[in-house]
Amino acid sequence: MVIGDADRVVRSGDRPSVMPMALATADGELGGERQPMGTPIFGRDQEFAQLAAFLDAIPRGPRALLLEGQAGVGKTTIWRWAVERARAANYRVLSCRPAEAETKYSYAALGDLLDGVGEKDWPDLPAPQRRALDIVLLRDDEQGVRLDPRAVAAAVLASLRSLARTTPTLVAVDDVQWLDPPSARVLEFVVRRQQSEQIGVLASLRTPNAVGVPLNLDRALPGDAFSRIEVGPLNLGALHHVLRARLGAEFPRAVLIRLHETSGGNPFYALEMARDLVEHGSDGHANAVPIPRSLQELVERRLARLPRHTQDVLLTVAALSQPTRALVHAAAAHPETAEADIQRSVQLGLIETDANAIRFSHPLLASVHYSRATPDQRRALHSRLAAVVDDVEERARHLALGTAEPDGKIAATLEDAAGRARSRGAPEAAAALLDEACRLTPQEDVTARWNRIKEAAMCHYLAGDTDRARMLWEEMERSVPAGPARASALWHLVEFRHANLDPEEQIDAMLRALDEAGDDLALASEIHHTIALSLVWGGDAGRAQSHAESALRLAEAHGDPTAVALANTAAAVVRFLGGRGLSQDLIDRAIGLDWATRELPLENSPRLMCGLIVAQIGGSGGGPQRLCRGAPASARGWSGSLAADPLLLHERPRA
Repeated sequence: MVIGDADRVVRSGDRPSVMPMALATADGELGGERQPMGTPIFGRDQEFAQLAAFLDAIPRGPRALLLEGQAGVGKTTIWRWAVERARAANYRVLSCRPAEAETKYSYAALGDLLDGVGEKDWPDLPAPQRRALDIVLLRDDEQGVRLDPRAVAAAVLASLRSLARTTPTLVAVDDVQWLDPPSARVLEFVVRRQQSEQIGVLASLRTPNAVGVPLNLDRALPGDAFSRIEVGPLNLGALHHVLRARLGAEFPRAVLIRLHETSGGNPFYALEMARDLVEHGSDGHANAVPIPRSLQELVERRLARLPRHTQDVLLTVAALSQPTRALVHAAAAHPETAEADIQRSVQLGLIETDANAIRFSHPLLASVHYSRATPDQRRALHSRLAAVVDDVEERARHLALGTAEPDGKIAATLEDAAGRARSRGAPEAAAALLDEACRLTPQEDVTARWNRIKEAAMCHYLAGDTDRARMLWEEMERSVPAGPARASALWHLVEFRHANLDPEEQIDAMLRALDEAGDDLALASEIHHTIALSLVWGGDAGRAQSHAESALRLAEAHGDPTAVALANTAAAVVRFLGGRGLSQDLIDRAIGLDWATRELPLENSPRLMCGLIVAQIGGSGGGPQRLCRGAPASARGWSGSLAADPLLLHERPRA
């Protein structure tokens, strides 16, 4: 499709003012709402009315609203409008705008949400939860500390409740599809536990989207507490005002209709096409300009016109999780022109700057530009970035992206970074790092590869990706020779219920694992613990007793606190269900080591087992309460609330 001679572009000046795009919003032909920066927005009166009602309802209890729409349709502009309106109403606003490059980094979005929030904002937060937040937000050195993901989530929940106690609070997430998994898990935990708090959640989501409603907002909040707005295309009149306001140009109606039809009313697409016409259609007489087949083609064409060194600077911005001027200068292939390239890109509306921070004016620009780079260009860039970033996880990822061949040193760096991520309560990030470490482990380094596969499987399991965990354990079962490593895989497949076996087959599989455990006393103890519990829950307390005793003997001989915690738990449960009464000593020792099981799935927690025993005896009388004095009161309702939400065991009881 071409725009021919009769379609003259009328300019309001010799050259249009090409500013960072603001997507349109406010119905009608006259005027429009203004954003804080003074740019009018058109075509979104209905959306504004719905958002105003949503914000006004937050003081009456929890609310959530989801903005949905295709890329470029204007979700961010509407989201910004709501955020600024909340601030103007003196709400506390916690906001983040995650980018695609941030999705692999643990708690990246949570760090942005809680930026500027400190101890003065949560005076009643218990010391362990303060410590958890400081470590997660990189405000404190986490060396030697391992956080339970549930403790992190409980700390964020308590801090938000503290904020909302005095001020309506809005949690606003733009492009929620790019939340890093640890941050998403924490926010979902918080949303599920809203009761009467004056907290609102506003999220924007790019469609089409295969994962459903993010953060389970539709299921977490009752009735009309959750609403959604589908952000549609602009009408012709609104698009006309947007083009005039953003480009300083007037288009004949025939041209405007073609722009509207080709873009489908998508303002970003229309602006990109109109800018192309303004810059290359000059007088509109002899120079017919083809309208591109797709938005990606249009963006690629625009970026390709830039000087090579400017493209390099923009590629650096696209590859960084949180780009800053300092990092871009440090990693630039042409540092002498880096600042000029930044300024040029700002003037062209490609990027925006806020003090030292830099981001693309629209995420499509970043993803298209990064995808245009060749594999060699990307590897060279990531190698330079690995040398200038400070964050351990980010450096490891850049090292991995900078190499295509196995490299033992880089694999070890990735493994170390995974350990750090897991210690911060981010098993999702740890699993991704370990997958990369396995990929880059040299073929001859067999033991290291086995250890990394084993750790990756556990991290995937803890992150909720049970299929991936099972696949890795089964890979070890098939490929690793008989011995402790293979025994560990066999045990995990049964312990975490991923073997398609009946109870007796499970026992047989664990006995085979026990034969292969060899001199690994801690592993042998853990296998005995699993056999004992499997038998006793199946009603065979007699056979379970010898395995419980073996688990305890081996664990104490080895001294591993996790094995000791599991063995004491198994011994206490087998004793009770075998009809030999309660053992306060075993329970006290198990619960005293509950911390040692926090990196295992919740079913291994001594507190949970305590809750199960209390449920068995009905929770009546003084004995059970004293027995489980280390567990919260919510454990006494295990068959109800705990079964529905076992994380209650790890929350601080409410006042």
